[in-house]
Amino acid sequence: MQENDVISLVGVGDVYPRREDPESLFALTAPILREADICFGQLETNFSDKGNPQLHLLAHSRSAAAVAQAGLARR
Repeated sequence: MQENDVISLVGVGDVYPRREDPESLFALTAPILREADICFGQLETNFSDKGNPQLHLLAHSRSAAAVAQAGLARR
């Protein structure tokens, strides 16, 4: 890396993508998140298709794809 190179860092607060259309949560911010060299957020749930979402604060595994697509997780 050269001295004048720039690395962009984007951080977001608590992320809880538990909704019918999890992609909509990042509709306005995904372009910014994806452009960052380093992007992170505090995930406030677990992803699972099993268990009782009301008791275990689970988000459907479909939400994991929305988080990755928004740029908060790299594959």
